[in-house]
Amino acid sequence: MVLTTHSMEEADVLCNRISIINNGVLKCIGTQPRLKQLYGGGFTLFINLSKTSTNQALDKVAEFVHHNLPHSSLMRSFNNKMLFKVPTKGFQAE
Repeated sequence: MVLTTHSMEEADVLCNRISIINNGVLKCIGTQPRLKQLYGGGFTLFINLSKTSTNQALDKVAEFVHHNLPHSSLMRSFNNKMLFKVPTKGFQAE
């Protein structure tokens, strides 16, 4: 089956191999982890906390993420939702 989409997130969830086509020319094909390793800037980690979470809980979550992913950085924190950028450099998947 072939799926065409502009959404890398959709392709990531639905496909086991991804190809990138630009101006009708096949640029690359591979698995999602391999393409992220070659061309990606890293991973994005979204964390949603309950609406009743306190600032102390948000701080503990951020501390936990930084402890386990030391190269990560908090990009945004709003309305008990946290967005971290995790670079592939220094990242060891287990």
